[in-house]
Amino acid sequence: MNMTGHPKEVLMRSCIQVRVLAVLSIVLFAIPSVAVASEDLASLSRVYTLTNLHPDEKNNRLYSVNYLQPGLIPVCSEVEIIKQGRKKFVFRLKKTGKTYSYLNHKQSAEPFEEHLTRFFGAACDQKKMDALGEKDKSGIRTGTVSLGMTKQGVIFALGYPPRLANPDPMSSVRWQYWTNRFNTKVIEFSDKGVVTAIIE
Repeated sequence: MNMTGHPKEVLMRSCIQVRVLAVLSIVLFAIPSVAVASEDLASLSRVYTLTNLHPDEKNNRLYSVNYLQPGLIPVCSEVEIIKQGRKKFVFRLKKTGKTYSYLNHKQSAEPFEEHLTRFFGAACDQKKMDALGEKDKSGIRTGTVSLGMTKQGVIFALGYPPRLANPDPMSSVRWQYWTNRFNTKVIEFSDKGVVTAIIE
């Protein structure tokens, strides 16, 4: 550190360096905490689904682009983690004993670990679901979307819209999901966040 020059200049440089170091320390310590939170999913004593999941029941598969397939694993279902890797997350549904592979799709547009923590966690938000209206609750029970549902209700019912087509869904009035590689389901919302159209 160069401490030559006028005392006021030296003091100013010192203050600036201290502030820069403080900011760097916050950034450096904050980044690992995100990674630890993602990696800690496998170390939780209990793990639950945070939204409904829509698996391919024939092949016992789900994808990180959240294909809306015919199967339904209800929100708040307890699961046992069998394996967690960078490309595959394997879990067993406690209620049925059935095992599923959750695959990291190349078009998911987000780190796989980060994605998983939006769909699995230590506790589901039952209070938030209880506070929703009957249209939302009905959609959550059946894993479907209907006119009049809110954005939060749709998230619980269908899962989060894939980041590839929806980088900032909460500020958007149009969400796009895929039911498979070729077909989409588009949900349009009013400015108040209520479903006004479903396009398939």
